Amino acid sequence: FDEAAQRLAEQGFEVIEFETERQRFEVTGMTATGHCLELKFHAVTGKETRRKRDDDCGSSLTN
Repeated sequence: FDEAAQRLAEQGFEVIEFETERQRFEVTGMTATGHCLELKFHAVTGKETRRKRDDDCGSSLTN
């Protein structure tokens, strides 16, 4: 995850929430332009497997 988190930070992505699930990890955060995204990565390869807009960044900040 550290390598993926570093790549995301270099792109201006702020990680708000991180979850590990079996063979993948899921990251929710804000882009440099203020969009909330949910990203999924393969746990072994670190390859991004899914990217979608998310509406939960505001609620993640208040939890």
